[in-house]
Amino acid sequence: MNRTSAVLAFLLMSALSGSLAAQATKLVIVTQPTTVRANQTFTIVVEGQDNSDVLDTGYTSQVTLSIASGPGTLGGTFQVNAVAGVATFSNLTLNTIGDVTIDADDGALTPDTSTAIAVTADRLVITTQPTTTTAGAAIASIVVAARDGLGNTDTNFTGSITVTKTNGTGTLSGTTSVGATAGVATFSNLSINLIGSDKELTFASAPLTSAVSNQFTINPAADDEVRFVQEPSNAQAGVAISPAITVEIIDQFGNRTTSTAQIGLAIGVNPGGSILTGGGLTAAVAGLATFAGVSLNNAGTGYTLIASSTGLTSDTSATFNITATPTPTISIVGSLTAFSTTGVGVPSTEQSYNVSGTNLTGNISIVPPTNFQISLSGGGGFTPTNPITLTQAGGTVASTQIFVRYNPTTGGSHNGNIAHSSSGATTQNQAVSGSIAAPAAGSLSASPSNPGSQSASPGSSRTGLVFRVTETGGSSPFTVTGVSVTIATTNNAGGAAINRISSVSLRRGGTTLGTVTNPSAGFVVVGNNVTVNYTGLSSAVSAGLSADFSIIITFTGASVPAPAPIYQASIQTSGVNGGVSVTGTAATGGLITLSENAPGDPFAEEDDDSSCDLSTGGGPAWPLVLAISMLAVAALRRRRQAS
Repeated sequence: MNRTSAVLAFLLMSALSGSLAAQATKLVIVTQPTTVRANQTFTIVVEGQDNSDVLDTGYTSQVTLSIASGPGTLGGTFQVNAVAGVATFSNLTLNTIGDVTIDADDGALTPDTSTAIAVTADRLVITTQPTTTTAGAAIASIVVAARDGLGNTDTNFTGSITVTKTNGTGTLSGTTSVGATAGVATFSNLSINLIGSDKELTFASAPLTSAVSNQFTINPAADDEVRFVQEPSNAQAGVAISPAITVEIIDQFGNRTTSTAQIGLAIGVNPGGSILTGGGLTAAVAGLATFAGVSLNNAGTGYTLIASSTGLTSDTSATFNITATPTPTISIVGSLTAFSTTGVGVPSTEQSYNVSGTNLTGNISIVPPTNFQISLSGGGGFTPTNPITLTQAGGTVASTQIFVRYNPTTGGSHNGNIAHSSSGATTQNQAVSGSIAAPAAGSLSASPSNPGSQSASPGSSRTGLVFRVTETGGSSPFTVTGVSVTIATTNNAGGAAINRISSVSLRRGGTTLGTVTNPSAGFVVVGNNVTVNYTGLSSAVSAGLSADFSIIITFTGASVPAPAPIYQASIQTSGVNGGVSVTGTAATGGLITLSENAPGDPFAEEDDDSSCDLSTGGGPAWPLVLAISMLAVAALRRRRQAS
């Protein structure tokens, strides 16, 4: 071949090669799944090919996918531009169970349709939830289905579904793995042995999404046995075991029931030969019985208790020990010296001491003897007779200060013991003594201001007698409780003088202690003498001091009987009673003559004043009037002489 021929051949081959490049005439789905799960992504690849099924690498048109046949909706990116002749759809989804075909089309080339794609379930759904059941009993059938998100059951699903307990205590029993039939699995014999309201089951079958049940309740089964919850602990003999023993009623799986059956305790092993106290039949409350006062009376090592209830299996406690009860003791710290005071009814200054107790089974009671008072605070709150109680805490009473004082009601000495006692403890005493001198004898005498002879008109008052009572040297007061006054009358004129007496009063200072009127039960007439008795008095005479009393006689009547009567009052030592003897002579008052009312009479009613009443500290007014008159006459003479 010459050079010209070679060139011509080259040109011909180049022209032929250009005319042989692929030109797309159709779309072909080259990659597709046969089965997908609903809502799970899958990939489809589409090529632009010529009639010889050769890829047109120059093809770049937009390809669109759509469902050609079958249910549901195509999701994901279903419009893609081809690159070098290839359109890849990588995130497609179908949401409904069934067989689906998909078209690929660009609007120009011949479209293509996929082979059938089987869409299957993507999740498990519990269509019948578990319900409340008794422990150990079969839970009512639970139904689980394989479905898509629209609630369609995959009737072609025959996979195995497995159940596990994912919340709550207890063991799940029964057939826990069931093969589905037409997409449905039924669990008919599941059970849980422990109670609770928080049980939860999870059903799984990979790669489907698992299903979690609602929470449900397992209740206790029938009463089966009793069981100690709070075992008995070590304790002292005769002292309640603490904390309180508790016993529960349980079913065959160990769940506490809601029983109200009665439970009793008895001694099992009894090394000390004890008697059980507080273990009698006790009704359970929601399956639990509490025994708060259980005690054994003898020491021993290795005791056991048996809890039982009719028809149920009993239970034996763990061993425990009972120790001997320590001897209760009361301790007194400090001593009390002798108490004394200055007078009857005058409390002494308090003294104090401390008292405490250990290993007691009761409170400490503190009781003072007569005339002694005790207090826990001092300076007040004293009580003479009632006991004070120190409340125990855990068998021990902390040291407490006790205040004591002596408060006599009569003179003399008083000895005794403040008793400190508690249940089980030997009584201890705190010796005390107190003394006070009794009131000395009183003396009776006429007051220095006792009036002499005087006259009075009817209706006026006169001091018939002023007398003095003195407590002679004692260290305690005494009290005047009664006075007897005798009024002797002369010129009685057949009783007229006595009848002119309206009332007789007893005064101390300005205070009237008693008044007896005529006639009266306290006004006694024998012959010409009138006796007036004052009883129920309470007028104290201080130790070593005196008190002045006065008798006031009031007269009445239209006229004075003739001859004018004369009155004289007297008091015998025996007529004054203060609980002690009264010595001295009788006190006798001056004479009072009842006269007609005369103008200018200094003792007339209208001129009578408090100077006549020695109860106010005065005496008769006429000496003062006479003295003033004499002074006036003397002054007048001096003036005349001077003139």
